[in-house]
Amino acid sequence: MITSQLGVRPTTDALAALPPEAIPAVQMAPVAVMAAEPGRWTHPNAPYSMIIDDELFDAPPWFEHRASGTSRELVCGFTTDEARMFTADVDLSGSDPVETARACGLDINAVRIYRTGNPGITDEELHALVLSDALFRMPALWCAEAAAEAGNDTYLYEFAWPSPARDGALRTCHGLDVPFTFDTPHGPLAAQLIGPEIPPDFGDLSAAMRNAFIAFAATGDPGWPLFDTTERIRRIWATPPELGSDTLSASRRIWQRDHIPGRPGSDHV
Repeated sequence: MITSQLGVRPTTDALAALPPEAIPAVQMAPVAVMAAEPGRWTHPNAPYSMIIDDELFDAPPWFEHRASGTSRELVCGFTTDEARMFTADVDLSGSDPVETARACGLDINAVRIYRTGNPGITDEELHALVLSDALFRMPALWCAEAAAEAGNDTYLYEFAWPSPARDGALRTCHGLDVPFTFDTPHGPLAAQLIGPEIPPDFGDLSAAMRNAFIAFAATGDPGWPLFDTTERIRRIWATPPELGSDTLSASRRIWQRDHIPGRPGSDHV
């Protein structure tokens, strides 16, 4: 879709010959096409993903052998409602969570377990939750698990501050942590995800996050306990920030239960 928008052949040489600003100018075109007919696509708002090319990547970064190949400290995280960024504007009234789960590689029993772990969840909310886990939350967790089990100092966080924009429809969506991380409340992303007014707690939460990430860059320690696969302690970025443990327990059990290609421990790895 990108190369058709640009009028070039889908080759490395053709893309390399373009001006640097050309690709970002059309990068959202596939998202719009896929969102218009979500039933035609496995992940209707995720046209981009890591490519295993055996040159830059020989496996996903959450594979244990990749994590064990470095002694670097790791900090990684996710937002609570990642996929709300992509589903908030899509009519999901006819969505079938079973089909969503199946498209993400889960078996049909996963929906029942999701409902048990999230009482009262609607079909629309479950659709977004499955996508949040598939695209962002589980890979972030797997990266942390693989790094910690390889003996690397690992820190995990969850950004859980709910956006007031659009009467709360975005919740704690993908990208909402970025304006806080870089202290850009007046930027275009903040205007879209937070709204025109800066919330009164923005400054304090932003400062706490920036101080933590600066400390990690300088010392390898962001100021909260190490993650491990027993205690599973993570920083919860909310007002006020706090420590939490295993907030993904229901989802984690589902994704560990199924044999997902590319998942650590999967029979398909």
